[in-house]
Amino acid sequence: MRELPTRAEVESVLSIAAYDTAPYNSASDGFRNHLEGWHGVNLHHRVHVRVGGQLATGVSPDDPVFWLHHAQVDTLWSECRRAARRTWWT
Repeated sequence: MRELPTRAEVESVLSIAAYDTAPYNSASDGFRNHLEGWHGVNLHHRVHVRVGGQLATGVSPDDPVFWLHHAQVDTLWSECRRAARRTWWT
């Protein structure tokens, strides 16, 4: 079973300078894919799998935990946008 992301993993993703990188798809090595889970650390998808139940299915919005989880994802996105050192595209 996958573990929940650690504080160190969250901080490592927040430290990624570029929001996205070429080729701008699921193979890209920027903040976006590390947050979502397509590459590297995998902060978002990992929580869905770890919590399980409805959160790990296509009906995950039916689970109140979904909304709490996505509020945290939105917080990380907001912190990403506030980072003055961040470049949006490389």
